[in-house]
Amino acid sequence: MDRKSLLKTLNLSRFTAFDFETTGLDPYNDRIIEIAAIRFEDGEITDRYVELINP
Repeated sequence: MDRKSLLKTLNLSRFTAFDFETTGLDPYNDRIIEIAAIRFEDGEITDRYVELINP
């Protein structure tokens, strides 16, 4: 199944996907180093945001 068909089946015509990159899995000692967000509309990327944090 292609991406557009899958999104239509799941009734996801518009959504934003978030991605967080960290230095590890320990919430007390590790930290977030990158945040990204990608906006999809009808299966196409319409906007994106990427930010490095304390690189």
